[in-house]
Amino acid sequence: DACISEVGAVEGDRWSWRLNWRRRLFQWEVESVSQLLASLDSFSPSLVLDKWWWNFAPDGIF
Repeated sequence: DACISEVGAVEGDRWSWRLNWRRRLFQWEVESVSQLLASLDSFSPSLVLDKWWWNFAPDGIF
């Protein structure tokens, strides 16, 4: 478990992931990690505070 701020950092104007594993990856895990990193590459955390909210609907449905 880790916070996003613990597994990456801003380098210049780009976010860089720095994932650390508790052990050396098995060979069969390497491709899965490559796919994970490719998926994460398009995600860049924002410094803007985020939040969720629910607007009450008059019909009572949410």
